Amino acid sequence: MFTKNSQSTVFQGTYQAGLTLNRLERDLQPYHCERTGPDELLIKPEGQLTICINERVKILFMAFIVYTRFSVSGTINQPLNAEIQVKTRGSLRKKQIRFFSKQKDGCKLIEQLEQYPVIRQSLEELDFRSCSLQIKEGIWSSSYITKEVFQINKTKWLHLSNKSNA
Repeated sequence: MFTKNSQSTVFQGTYQAGLTLNRLERDLQPYHCERTGPDELLIKPEGQLTICINERVKILFMAFIVYTRFSVSGTINQPLNAEIQVKTRGSLRKKQIRFFSKQKDGCKLIEQLEQYPVIRQSLEELDFRSCSLQIKEGIWSSSYITKEVFQINKTKWLHLSNKSNA
């Protein structure tokens, strides 16, 4: 189903591994980007901030799915311990975001997050399958996973993820 060439894995007739990462790297050219493998890209927009992007491809009969995981981490000046899950409801056009946590520190942090509507609005723009924020002793990390579906056509592939039933 796939062969190995000198640069990356090629899935016969469908998708070249790393294609999504290549597009991201091109779109984010002002920032320092580093490829650590055919399925991983590191972006360093600031001195201490690093964004890691991983890509995984699942081959189907007449389509393929590209899962992309975005993760970022940093530090805060409070020794909090919490895990916050971000859940989505609604359609692509009217998506609603809700924050959930079982820890006391997490609930306090959610109250603070609610004070910044731009955070909610930004998350509502993303099409993700799962999103979480973990904080352990003042070190935070967050990640979310997106899913893109492509249908194989005889002459080209069609991107199906952003099509809506209007």
